[in-house]
Amino acid sequence: MCTLVIEVEGLKKKLAELRSYGKKHPPSSPLTIEMCTVQEKLRSIDDKFYKHNCIDPRKPLTISGFPMPLQCEEDVDRLELMVNRNPKIRAQYIEFLRCKKPLSVEISECFGKFFTGEALANFSWRSIKTSEKPRNAMTDYHIFTTCMLEAWEAQVVTGFCFPLSCHEDIERLESTIRINPTVRFQYVRFLASKKPPNETIAACFKLFFTHWSLYNFCLQKTDGPERKKQSMREFKLFTDCMLEAWQSHGLNENKLLTELQIALTAAHESINQCHYKPMILNVWKSASRNRQM
Repeated sequence: MCTLVIEVEGLKKKLAELRSYGKKHPPSSPLTIEMCTVQEKLRSIDDKFYKHNCIDPRKPLTISGFPMPLQCEEDVDRLELMVNRNPKIRAQYIEFLRCKKPLSVEISECFGKFFTGEALANFSWRSIKTSEKPRNAMTDYHIFTTCMLEAWEAQVVTGFCFPLSCHEDIERLESTIRINPTVRFQYVRFLASKKPPNETIAACFKLFFTHWSLYNFCLQKTDGPERKKQSMREFKLFTDCMLEAWQSHGLNENKLLTELQIALTAAHESINQCHYKPMILNVWKSASRNRQM
């Protein structure tokens, strides 16, 4: 994500530099061709960004009761009221913001997708005292502040780098989400952003945990060889958080446990292959030498 942002900034500076030479150039001129190349690269980065965040920009999105862009100040006030009162409307609005702003486009450039000029005519960023009618301060509205921050901030979980690479990181994340609501929210949001609705949990599990980080886990404790391993069912990051993140995908507890078992089996099989492959290779080499003798 950070790499894409840095790349976008570099390309936008280059594009601004090229445009500073003037607007009228023949289509076949080197300057025009270079500008087109830069613009194509920016579009390609936007596509990567959408894919990385599981966003389909062509998917029709709606906010119940609010045709976008908002046309008047009354609609802005009404949306602010509903965002504060109705979690469903708030979620729809944030998702609309998230999906309608490409990475390479500034907020100011896409604001017209959300609000018309008439709707914002009586707004300023901060309240300004004049002899005329006082303007509304955008800083007092959640739809201009917290919602936009939530929609467009980087998808991160503070203090953790994914996929988690060891058992200790999983335990640390579990402890953190139990005491820190902010990190829990970030983790749930991270899960939700990485799994498309039509993809299985097992298929995308490697985005969250390496195989080795799951070595000391089992789905449920038994009296067998895995009795010393920890049960995933006792960890909220494997249960409550995943159910919350993917509930809209039709996930329930039974489906989750089935998917976790598939992911865990795949991880253990991969570890076993990595462990035994060198041994098998040595046996095969030894047998080959014996045959040659």
